Amino acid sequence: MPEQFVDIPVISNAALLWLDQSQAVTSASSAVANADSSGFDPAVGAAVTAFLSTWSEATQGIAERAEDTSDALNAAWTAYIDNDYAGQEEFNRLFGYMS
Repeated sequence: MPEQFVDIPVISNAALLWLDQSQAVTSASSAVANADSSGFDPAVGAAVTAFLSTWSEATQGIAERAEDTSDALNAAWTAYIDNDYAGQEEFNRLFGYMS
C-alpha cells in the first residue's frame, strides 16, 4: 500500500468548518421553527405551518450530519496523532537495541 500523507492542520480545520456550518444551519433551523405564520391568510395557514415544520426538521437533520462529520474528522486526526506518537515511541524504544 502506498504511503499516505495526513495533513493534520487541514483535517483539523475541516472539522472546525463543518462544526461552523452545523451551528449556522442549526441557527437557521431554529429561525424557521420559530417563524410566525399568523400573518398568512387562513386559506394557506396550514400549508405555511407544514412548510415551516418540514424545513425546520430537514435543516436540523443537515445540521446534525454536519456535526457528525466534524466529530468524525476530529476523531480521525486525533487517532492519527495517537497512533503516530505510539509508533514513534516504539521506534525509539527499538532503536536503542540497534545502536
